[in-house]
Amino acid sequence: MKGLNFLKDLRPFIWTLILLITEALSGQTNPYLPDISYTPLKVRVNLIILQREDGSGNFQDNPADHTFIENMIRVTNEVFANLVNRNEEYYPGQNLPFLSNAKIEIVPNIIFRKYGFGWNNRNDTNHSGVPYLSGWYLDYLDLQIYGDSALPKAINLYFSNDGQLHEEMVVLGTTTDYDKRIFFKQHAASEIPVLNSRVQPYGRFHSMRCHIGNVWLKLWWKRNVLHEPDWTMEYEVGKSIAHELGHLFGLGHTSENHLHSLMRTSFGGLRDYMTTQEIARVHQTFGLYPSLWQFVEGDFTYGSATADWVVSTEETWNTSRRLYANILVKSGAVLTITSEILMPNSGALVVEQGATLILDGGIVRRFDTPAPDAFEGEQLEETQHMKSPYLIDARDSDQAGTVILKGNGKIDGAIIGLIKD
Repeated sequence: MKGLNFLKDLRPFIWTLILLITEALSGQTNPYLPDISYTPLKVRVNLIILQREDGSGNFQDNPADHTFIENMIRVTNEVFANLVNRNEEYYPGQNLPFLSNAKIEIVPNIIFRKYGFGWNNRNDTNHSGVPYLSGWYLDYLDLQIYGDSALPKAINLYFSNDGQLHEEMVVLGTTTDYDKRIFFKQHAASEIPVLNSRVQPYGRFHSMRCHIGNVWLKLWWKRNVLHEPDWTMEYEVGKSIAHELGHLFGLGHTSENHLHSLMRTSFGGLRDYMTTQEIARVHQTFGLYPSLWQFVEGDFTYGSATADWVVSTEETWNTSRRLYANILVKSGAVLTITSEILMPNSGALVVEQGATLILDGGIVRRFDTPAPDAFEGEQLEETQHMKSPYLIDARDSDQAGTVILKGNGKIDGAIIGLIKD
């Protein structure tokens, strides 16, 4: 079993190696790198506070605890928004590019749940604390939350506590030794994204979860034993959440020598540094993984012309992806799409005069269009007049290129005529 656990612990490293090889072969790193003009990618996260059956043992639904939680997430967002340039310290002489803002913003939603079994993280038989893809001790609750139509589809971030130490330290007062008595001293872990991971009934869209244990219990200890201010815990946990979400966004661990890197293996350091390669990988992951892109609103766009996917030569897209910007096929270029491309609800796909777009079994649709059959009947009609930033009037066919549908290819909401091959 030790060997098996060792391999499981290596999963973030293996994932990073695979992704680096994929990037090298596909040349797909640069299109995903944001710049300073981008609107941050807004990612929904459910903060699930697990309580005992009587409602005790964790944060409460009151203004004071809401303030702590909000400040904690503010720290997480500040990590991504205020990066420090440490390129020369960690990669001397390489003159690497640097981006001070990763353009990622967490949009939190707080959920309180009374669930004694889940509240006590000693019931987690996976002693590394990783919420694996199946067989995790919170699977039942996770399926409930993910399947609840009244709740937003979001990354599920669980906050649990050590039931035994809670009883000893908070209820009975028989110990104040948090450090030596805690079962999971650094109980923080997350999934890593993989395309074809879960068996039925999960499919390509499934929950993604993260687990941060003993936050409230350690806060109680800091308040009542160490008499430290709350902001020290807000800072500590906010940084830990950013690190764990980094794994969930597709990042592996970095070198132990990079003391202040966000993705450093060991806890500690300022965690205020990311490489541009890591930032690009996060945005790439949200473009390629349905399990993550479902947590971004359908009308979100980066809001910058530099984010547009500009095709100026001959390209074939055979990988399904979600875009958060427009597509522009330049004059003289040919874009062939054989996969499914999801556009922003207000996005535009523009084919310039002298350019060609070929949908060879491919599908281009708005993110919130439920299925190809839902727009099949409107594809040759002028159903919507979306102003294009590139054309004076998108209805002017003299300015338009050629769009060819073949192999049952489909395009959602076309506003000029198409050719069916």
